[in-house]
Amino acid sequence: MKPRTSLPQIDRADLHRAHDPQLAPLRQRQGPQGRCQRPQADLHRSKSRGRGACSRALRSQVGTPLRNDLHFLAWRTNWERVVPFLDFPPELRRVIYTTKQIEALNSSFGKLLQYRGHFPDDKSLTKLLYLALRRFEKKWSRSIRNWSEVLGQLAIFFKDRISAL
Repeated sequence: MKPRTSLPQIDRADLHRAHDPQLAPLRQRQGPQGRCQRPQADLHRSKSRGRGACSRALRSQVGTPLRNDLHFLAWRTNWERVVPFLDFPPELRRVIYTTKQIEALNSSFGKLLQYRGHFPDDKSLTKLLYLALRRFEKKWSRSIRNWSEVLGQLAIFFKDRISAL
């Protein structure tokens, strides 16, 4: 398995800027004003159109009163982390930013390991996680839309990580 640093331009892609937990205390102090016209709404709509549309939506907010809004500042300061994500085709982006399934699997692993003590070696932990993954796999019913197309795009973008099937 290759180290995570092999693709540094996307390792820190921050895809859910609207839900940044570090901004929560500031948002509470700011109050409800301006909630209905947040700049991330324009950015969210333009994400599906690619890098150019998203940067135009961000630049369009510069001269408005929203330029000091926390959401606008969050997008502005983290722009370099988000932009590489927009280079991928829309079908591949959908697979990448759909993290709900991954979070559910991680939560299931966490519940499984919560009350366990220590493991005598790595092999026993790997075995337990493998068996749990097989059990969770039976519950998965929905497949990814256009998976063959997405798999082809993954093979193009990540040649060195995906072996020929």
